[in-house]
Amino acid sequence: MQELEINKQGLFLKIDKEQESVLMRSQEISIRKHKLGDASIFEKTR
Repeated sequence: MQELEINKQGLFLKIDKEQESVLMRSQEISIRKHKLGDASIFEKTR
């Protein structure tokens, strides 16, 4: 029974890590989009 609890904790940690990396990736993408958006605004004003 003790082993099962440890496995559960490990699984939750793994899920947390995966969700974290997905969040990081989506943040990176949105930051890139902002940079691209800013660049296109600069292009238009020229």
